[in-house]
Amino acid sequence: MKFLEKIHPIERLKALNSFEFTGVESNNLATPLSDSSYLFCKKNCIIQPFVTFVGSIYCEDNVFIGPYTFLRGPLYLGENVKIGPHCEVGRCVVSKNSIISHKNIILDSIIEENVLISGGTIFCNTRIDFKPVKFEWQGVKLEADKFAAYVEANVKIGVNVTAMPATYIASGKTIFGPSTIKGKNE
Repeated sequence: MKFLEKIHPIERLKALNSFEFTGVESNNLATPLSDSSYLFCKKNCIIQPFVTFVGSIYCEDNVFIGPYTFLRGPLYLGENVKIGPHCEVGRCVVSKNSIISHKNIILDSIIEENVLISGGTIFCNTRIDFKPVKFEWQGVKLEADKFAAYVEANVKIGVNVTAMPATYIASGKTIFGPSTIKGKNE
């Protein structure tokens, strides 16, 4: 799966867009919002009531999705990912053992392993002037219409943090809230 490789985050999201999700379609309480929406779950996933989704959502083992959450595919949720209630998560790769707490909006992002995103956090994915979002990673600068954040492994993000488009958070970093962040956070 190319979107799991360590390539430029914008390229990873492009690969996610073209990925064909296959597996066991989940038979749960989640409500699809279109006939072409699919929720694929591996073993021991818990999808609580009043979850709605559109597009293709793929959940590895032991994923938990809290009530009143809206999922927008394509979306990949790695093993042991937990998403709290009242969240919106869309077009993301969320790697294993990461937690997205309650009342968060996380869009167009790559989130690596063991990341904690506390409640009330918003990842903004477009510029206010609608110009392309430019993001530099390992010396390579690419642009996309929408790109919010690349969060490396073992990051902790406090409550009520707003990440502006093209935010980078380095491995092991703690972001205290409430705050607004942008650019490189090393």
